[in-house]
Amino acid sequence: MGHDPTAHTPNREDASMAGARRHGGRLLTALALAALLALVTLSGVALAGPPHPALPAIPRSLCASDPGKCVSVTPGYGMTGTQLTLKGTSLTPGARIVIGYSATDCAGTIITITGATGTVGADGTITIVFAWPSTAPGKYAICATDSGTGTTLESPGGFQVLSPSLTVSSPVASGGAVQVSGKDFFPSTKSGGQVEVLYSADGSNGCANSVATAAVADDGTFTATFNAPAVTVETKLAVVAVEPQKSCGATPNLQATATLDVQAQVAQLNPTITVSGPVDAGKQVTVTGTQFSSSDGQVQILYGGSDGCQTAAATATVNNDGSFSATFNAPSPDNDTTLTVKAVQPSGACAQPKFSAQATLLVHGKVLPPSPTPAPPTLVFCVIGLLFLLLLLALLLFFLRRRKKDEPVTIQELDRIVVNAQGTSAGGAAGQMTVERDIYAVDAKGRQQLIGQSRATAEEVYTDEEEIVDDTRLPRFGPGGDGR
Repeated sequence: MGHDPTAHTPNREDASMAGARRHGGRLLTALALAALLALVTLSGVALAGPPHPALPAIPRSLCASDPGKCVSVTPGYGMTGTQLTLKGTSLTPGARIVIGYSATDCAGTIITITGATGTVGADGTITIVFAWPSTAPGKYAICATDSGTGTTLESPGGFQVLSPSLTVSSPVASGGAVQVSGKDFFPSTKSGGQVEVLYSADGSNGCANSVATAAVADDGTFTATFNAPAVTVETKLAVVAVEPQKSCGATPNLQATATLDVQAQVAQLNPTITVSGPVDAGKQVTVTGTQFSSSDGQVQILYGGSDGCQTAAATATVNNDGSFSATFNAPSPDNDTTLTVKAVQPSGACAQPKFSAQATLLVHGKVLPPSPTPAPPTLVFCVIGLLFLLLLLALLLFFLRRRKKDEPVTIQELDRIVVNAQGTSAGGAAGQMTVERDIYAVDAKGRQQLIGQSRATAEEVYTDEEEIVDDTRLPRFGPGGDGR
């Protein structure tokens, strides 16, 4: 039997046709799936509305060559705490951006700013708001880093850190002009280079009263003037300068504050003090004062020296009515001492006080110990005392008697002649004649006192009694004298 070719050929055709049928089935399946997918897509488009236009694709190489078209930070200057805003475009959607700074550039060391992070949106944009950390004044580069790829973009211009300061003319009188000056206030294109000056009560943010504006010079300085408020008591105010204007209490780029002391109009005072005295050594002294200033602090009490400023003794608080009271212990001098006591305001200004008054204080010297009790008198002292009393009595009698003798008296004389006959002679009678004289002292009351007598005798012959009386040969004598 030989091979039958007719029998083999039909079998090959059947195999070829079967393969074609399988290939056609797969194609139909693919076309059916494609049609189904297109139908679903069209259905989704119909539900979502018209399609958005596609975003232009900016190659990331553009950000690398010109970062300013991808990231920027405003403002370009400020101080510690200034609020900055970073904006980014054409960035990788979903990328995590971390912001840092460098003292040189972003190719150097980068210090991450805490909390300054964000995620790029699906449209390739991002906005991050953060506060500038505490750094020294100077220029810094701001760096935005893709934490996934490590790619870093540097914001053009960076950030300049300033340290603004403010000074005011203080103190000023109530309603007086206040001079304000500032430095390190950099001009701002956003605010037109204008600084706003405000004030409010001390301890506040200073934003209550806007009183002046001033242009900032190219060197960052400015000056302004305003009038302090009228006050009846000394008042402290917080003065603030901010840039830009209208940013006080919000997020100014630059801000500086100063304290202003506004003094009330000084009343005409006439301080006086009184001290309790005189006092013994070491005893307490009370000082009271009136018409001192209740707004100039405590009163200081001093004493000693020509100006009363030698020794600080006490301090006292002045009441609202200008009065005060204080005490201190007096010194202990050996002898009685007069001190100058002085009260001054403010404390520590005794040489040139704003208010002062003084008074004098007598301080008795130290008390000596009691003298010992004397011993009872002895016999000798008794005798001496008795003799002394007798002497006094004798002197008294002497002066009394002397006074009695010194009383005015007159002297009276009384003569008596006695003739004793002894015989007769041719010429007449012979006899002895005696003349007796009594002398009396008579006082003013007529009382007599015999104070002397005298007698004289002679023997002659007389013819009669008259001859005897007239005889010049008779002895003559004066008061109290004897003629013989």
